[in-house]
Amino acid sequence: MKKWVSTFGVSESFAEKHEQDYAKNLTLRYIIKCTATGSKVRLKFSNFFTDEKVVLDSVTIAKSDGTATVSDIKKVTFNKKSKLKMSKNGYAVSDEIDYSVNFGEFLAVSIYFKKMTNLSTGVMQVGQYSYGFICQGDFTEKENFPLYVSRDCSKNYFLIGLDVLTKDNDAIVCFGDSITAQYWPDHLKEIIVKNGDNFSVVRKAISGARVLRTYSNWLNIHYGEAGITRIERDLSRVSGAKAIVVLHGINDIIHPDGSVYRPFESLPTAEELILGYKKYVAVARKFGLKVYFATVIPFGNYKSWSPEREEIRAKLNAWIRNLGDEDCIIDGFIDFDKVVQDENEPTAIKKEWTTDWLHPTVGGAQKMAEEAYKILVNIEG
Repeated sequence: MKKWVSTFGVSESFAEKHEQDYAKNLTLRYIIKCTATGSKVRLKFSNFFTDEKVVLDSVTIAKSDGTATVSDIKKVTFNKKSKLKMSKNGYAVSDEIDYSVNFGEFLAVSIYFKKMTNLSTGVMQVGQYSYGFICQGDFTEKENFPLYVSRDCSKNYFLIGLDVLTKDNDAIVCFGDSITAQYWPDHLKEIIVKNGDNFSVVRKAISGARVLRTYSNWLNIHYGEAGITRIERDLSRVSGAKAIVVLHGINDIIHPDGSVYRPFESLPTAEELILGYKKYVAVARKFGLKVYFATVIPFGNYKSWSPEREEIRAKLNAWIRNLGDEDCIIDGFIDFDKVVQDENEPTAIKKEWTTDWLHPTVGGAQKMAEEAYKILVNIEG
């Protein structure tokens, strides 16, 4: 039986604030690595963090060679209309579009807005399959972007999902912060494509995000809502999900620095973080998902490392490795901590796998993806 399965997805969040929050007469073209074969597609859009209506004047889907060059362009409609008008804080799903897609190919979604548009809903994602392009003017129905009026773009505005009508396919949601907003989920997707497995990787991650607390100040608002606040909405936007992988909590531990925005009293105990994790499990079970937690990776030598903070991480990881407790049992865990730690200094990432003692490099992310694949390849059982 065919069903809708998300082959791409990002979180809804506040876009990072700059001197300018508006733009006009732009085409955004996002490149998506498809990990499903199907006969129809539909797109999901969000204006959730914008207090103004947004009009997308033209949206198309096309085949891509992995660059901004596309072919087989088809218009996307909304209630049979070519324009999408989203109210403030809105969410929209396109009409079902007859469009055949194949496992492993690149797709391109192009979005054009003509008038001055508030770019407050957006999120940054980084990886070999996480990028797009931006061009001045309406090029949604053009095969190429002229070099002199275009550039690459790493922020996803408005587009938060692409579903394929398919069979024998499931989605895995990767939920977390900047470590998941960076490389390892795309490396996992690469392994899936190489092996021809029937599942998609949908990334719901926000750089700077914490499990328990939301930043409300203008400077850090793009760090997003607390995970316990956003997880239900994020999961509701994913079609055909089978499991969720959670790698989250490092920012709760490292961010408090005594400043007005990050007071020391916001440093949680391990027990408080575990309560947050239990909320994740409760929400995931409502959606019928299997739950896998990843151990929080080391941050030794990072500027805010301390024995007290290390103890919080250690207690949290011990709970994860125990598969929770009698009140909250999870389906499995992925030991990212052991994968990236330095054998001679277990509280730190291997020096060759980080540039800041916090985020894994491409090499470290590859090892994380390989470890995740060993566990997740069997989720269909």
